[in-house]
Amino acid sequence: MTEPTTTELLAAAVARLPRPLSAAMLAAVTRERIITGAYADGHGMCPLLGAHRYGVRENGPGFAEAWDRFCGSRRGKRRDATDAERALLIGLLKASLFGHHGGAKRPAPPPAPLPDRLPTPPQVAERLIEAGT
Repeated sequence: MTEPTTTELLAAAVARLPRPLSAAMLAAVTRERIITGAYADGHGMCPLLGAHRYGVRENGPGFAEAWDRFCGSRRGKRRDATDAERALLIGLLKASLFGHHGGAKRPAPPPAPLPDRLPTPPQVAERLIEAGT
């Protein structure tokens, strides 16, 4: 039997995330500077810290290790996540929030019109959760 790839390990870690955490992480990853190899560096943050800053204070067991392993990072050797790494994580998060449920695929919600004012991070997370239910 072959070992799972780093992509498969990350996909499994994302699939185990609580739904509110996934939604908040998606909001953070699409809007913030995301790093790998560290929790934060003063200018950027890991996806899990991003979710925390977007109002969800839950843990994602195994996520940080899977993210850093997928990115090929070692602790203490922080760097910005590449566009490809971010894109894959965004795809995994969207699939976990809007993908298959009970054997039936739910379509992604239509895009919302742009607001006059940007919502606060907790409002963004709440809207993502509502859109996926």
